[in-house]
Amino acid sequence: MEQLWRVRAEIEVEPEDLGLGPGYTRGFINVVMWAASGQSAEAKLRAYLSTFNWVLLEVEESSPVDRECEAGSELKNLVDKATGNPDAIILGTFHSYRGA
Repeated sequence: MEQLWRVRAEIEVEPEDLGLGPGYTRGFINVVMWAASGQSAEAKLRAYLSTFNWVLLEVEESSPVDRECEAGSELKNLVDKATGNPDAIILGTFHSYRGA
């Protein structure tokens, strides 16, 4: 049975995407989606990112969503957007850093 999962991932985006400065193609992002397990959440995220030619570098954390998220937090907003939509893959803020 699928449930909402939170994934904190390190990803790499295309250089011209997101209006980032030169070299800032890697970063971390929170994602909320429906999945049956951490492995299926990772696979769904990898497939979704590939549609933008983005790469999943590493999953830092993956866990079922705690529905008691702090009100007003970005995570709470992501959960609210994904609730009721089993096809949702909701991306949070991309926190970039200069890659090597």
